[in-house]
Amino acid sequence: MEMSTKSILSENSSINGENCCFCTEFEIGTMPAEFQSKSQIARRTIAETGEFIAIPSVSPLRMGHLLTLPKRHITSALQFDHKSRLEFINFTSELSKDVSKSLGPTIFFEHGVAPGSGGGCGVDHAHWHILPCSEDEFNSLVNEVEFDFPALSWTTFEHLNSDKYDRHSYLLLGQTCEK
Repeated sequence: MEMSTKSILSENSSINGENCCFCTEFEIGTMPAEFQSKSQIARRTIAETGEFIAIPSVSPLRMGHLLTLPKRHITSALQFDHKSRLEFINFTSELSKDVSKSLGPTIFFEHGVAPGSGGGCGVDHAHWHILPCSEDEFNSLVNEVEFDFPALSWTTFEHLNSDKYDRHSYLLLGQTCEK
């Protein structure tokens, strides 16, 4: 498995580390009641490793939309150490491979929030979206993002820990594919 990634540097967000819905879900083993009524399920863990967990999205963009999350509370991939980064890549790659067997190629994205800033999507627990997306759709998405945000910087996942990104919010957008 090879992960082809790009990330985008942006400058907005604010973090509130209190009452994390994901930490609460992991601690008690069931999702919050307001989401249970929408989805008809109480537990949604579909895969996990020592450090990560995979769950279906409660608001899927399309069939097969999964979230991968660290079990410990962090705000973005910037906080991974080397071991966690490798485990994340392997876990996400395996999940993507499983989804793509049934639903076609996948993409992933993270909207990482900078330490000390607010969660752009209202959740400050790091999470990555994996969803089926054709190569044409992915290229169209990249073109739209580059058009809407032309001044933003792009980098690879491997270079995400650089000083350039450690104090900024960003969008990590990638495509998983077979070698």
